[in-house]
Amino acid sequence: EVNVAPVRFGAGTPNKITEALALGIPTVATSLTVSGFREEIKKFIFIADTPELFADKVISIFNDATIRTKYMKEVSETICKLLDWEIIVSSIEEYFINRIETKRKQ
Repeated sequence: EVNVAPVRFGAGTPNKITEALALGIPTVATSLTVSGFREEIKKFIFIADTPELFADKVISIFNDATIRTKYMKEVSETICKLLDWEIIVSSIEEYFINRIETKRKQ
């Protein structure tokens, strides 16, 4: 399996890419599609901006079992850590606590 996101203009499809990576599905996307991703995630996405590069990347994924196993397991674990609900809620909570404390000091 390979997720392909050949977006050439406009907004990308970050949710679909994030979901595919979390499931351990290798993703080939344009540089535009991944421009808003954090570096910790972007390093796991195969970037291609021409049809020839897209084809080469997809073929290399199918020919390299390491990409489909170890490499994608690592990205899946990374996504799950970065997007863990406890971490997200904790950072939102911290943001609001800091805002409230800042307002009180004013």
